[in-house]
Amino acid sequence: MGRIKKIAVGLCTSVICSLILAVADAVLMLEFNLKESALVIVIGITYFLSCFLGGFVSGRMSDSKKYIGGLCCGVMYFTVLVLISALIPGRSEMDVMRAVGCMVICILGGCVGGMAST
Repeated sequence: MGRIKKIAVGLCTSVICSLILAVADAVLMLEFNLKESALVIVIGITYFLSCFLGGFVSGRMSDSKKYIGGLCCGVMYFTVLVLISALIPGRSEMDVMRAVGCMVICILGGCVGGMAST
C-alpha cells in the first residue's frame, strides 16, 4: 500500500476517534457542567488522542520512518479542522494563538503516535 493510502487510513482513524471523543466530551459537559477553561483542555486532549491514534495506525502500516507518517497524519488532521472551521458561518476570524496551539498539539500527537507504533 502506498504512503498516501497509509496516511489516509490514519486520518480516517483520527476523524472517527475524534467523533467518538466529541460525544464523550458532550456527555462530560452535560454531566459535570464544565467551564470554558476546562473545556479548552478537554478539546486539546481530544485532538492529541485522535492524532496519536491516527499516527499510530499510519506508523503501524509503514515499514520505515513511522514518525513521518504520524506527522503527516497530524498535519492533515489540522488541515481538516481548519477547513471545517472555515465553512462554519459566522466564524470569519480565527485566533492565531489558538490555531498555532492546535497545530502543535495535532502534529505532536501524530508524531508521538507514529513513534509509539514501532
